[in-house]
Amino acid sequence: MASEPNYKRIARLLEAKIQSGDFPPGHQLPPERELCEIYGVSRITARQALAELSSRKLVVRNQGQGTFVAKAAIESSLLGFFSISEALKADGRLVSTRVISRKLTTPDRAEAAALGCDLADEVLRLERLRFVDGDPYALETSTLISSRYPGLDRYDFGARSLYDVLAREYGTQLVRARETLAPVLITREQAALLDVGVEQPAMRLTRTTFDNRNVAVEASGALIRGDRCQLWLELWADQRASLHTN
Repeated sequence: MASEPNYKRIARLLEAKIQSGDFPPGHQLPPERELCEIYGVSRITARQALAELSSRKLVVRNQGQGTFVAKAAIESSLLGFFSISEALKADGRLVSTRVISRKLTTPDRAEAAALGCDLADEVLRLERLRFVDGDPYALETSTLISSRYPGLDRYDFGARSLYDVLAREYGTQLVRARETLAPVLITREQAALLDVGVEQPAMRLTRTTFDNRNVAVEASGALIRGDRCQLWLELWADQRASLHTN
């Protein structure tokens, strides 16, 4: 019987430490150099062991930072109408928000098309960083036509939900949304905000939200960390769904 390759053995030993809690979620694993000394193997073997754990989603390797035990993915349904914060709070998560920027500006072409406005119209663009259980989770941008919601830029969206403000302060009833989901790679600026390595995979969720008069209210985009995101969809035989691919 063939002996177990060294990299497999080291990966198995490291996995045992992860499963036992010796290496808890978020814990930084020893660097390759230390693994070489601990297990008496070459740097290539140590690198293969870490790659094995990474391929099984047990660790996350951030360039220039190190290798960390992966945190549990946050599950989210593709069905149902919720804001990101509402959906996560309903799942029992501790959610907080930091406002990155808010400004009155003009829309880009995608925003104008989604909102049905002109490129010269003034919009409010709100960028927020979402934290879940203390860790950065998503970078979200919301764009709305400012003339419809005078004074909207004055609210504290670090403390209040945008959808809650629209409902309570402006009487806007949001009833449906159209979303698209696509895999992307994180840029250097986004990586710094989300606390991940550059060019790590992420999910880009693009949404247009409509009110009860079928008017497009919000054009939004959320960049969700790929290592913390797990989406699910439940299908029934008597229901129909639309799936579009480009």
